[in-house]
Amino acid sequence: MNTTTSFKTLIIAGFLMMAANAAAQDEELLKLRVPLNKTADNDIFGFNNDVEIDGTAEQNVAALSGSVVVKGTVKGNISVLGGSVTVDGGRVEGSVVCIGGSVVTSNGGSIQGKQINLLRGSPDPTAALPTAKSRISFYFAQSLFLYLLIVITFYIFPNQINEAAFDLSQDQVKPAVMGVATMASVTLIMLVSFLLMVVGIGFLIFLLLFCGMMVVTVFGLVVVYYRMGQYIEARTKNFVPEFIGVLIAVLATGLLLYVPIVGSLTAAAITVFAVGIVMATRFGTNKQWFTRKARYWAA
Repeated sequence: MNTTTSFKTLIIAGFLMMAANAAAQDEELLKLRVPLNKTADNDIFGFNNDVEIDGTAEQNVAALSGSVVVKGTVKGNISVLGGSVTVDGGRVEGSVVCIGGSVVTSNGGSIQGKQINLLRGSPDPTAALPTAKSRISFYFAQSLFLYLLIVITFYIFPNQINEAAFDLSQDQVKPAVMGVATMASVTLIMLVSFLLMVVGIGFLIFLLLFCGMMVVTVFGLVVVYYRMGQYIEARTKNFVPEFIGVLIAVLATGLLLYVPIVGSLTAAAITVFAVGIVMATRFGTNKQWFTRKARYWAA
């Protein structure tokens, strides 16, 4: 091997070592780690990072869009949003709150406090269905459940849904703007409440917001689908009754949800209009959200 070849080999080897070192550094940047036999005295928070506790964490551990793996000891609470918690032979003395992921203990790991696991991450439910026939059955069962929910809700609140559907037919811009603004605001507040979970009150705020948004979204979906049924009835010149039109809308949008990208956009649009029309009409009552009390005493 001549000198030139040796020099080129050294340069290539140097670049490979630099690339490997950079890759290793990038991998470490994606993790927050408490090494074995080490102790972290402060709260640990990972944003878009995985957190590994091989040693001891004296305070709370939180991760946003990341997972937590405990092989050592966590003496505080663990809060995770958009990730999972795995206690692999370790011990968590506090409580565990996991939203959008799963909580797993293995190799003798233990959690001494409470476990709260909401919106557990799971694969597409249709992926577990082995045949096309079973997938079609699941689709129709899902559509039937949504249709019955719409019918039941309508018969409980007919005036409010009619009023909200009428307002939606008159103006689509206002509900869209209010829907986007409301969802953005609620998402921001829920993120803040997640950060407060380490002090306890955050979970209560998160739970109240989550339940409130579920009620708003369900009521709004009924309004949107009912309006679709009215539209189909009008377009067919009353040949198709409105509730048959609602069923057609449910089946059609259900099919769209299975189409990549289009399904996500359809679901987002329906949800935005659903939330927006509820906020714009205050559940179809058209009352003000906040009213001033009359003053009966002298200034």
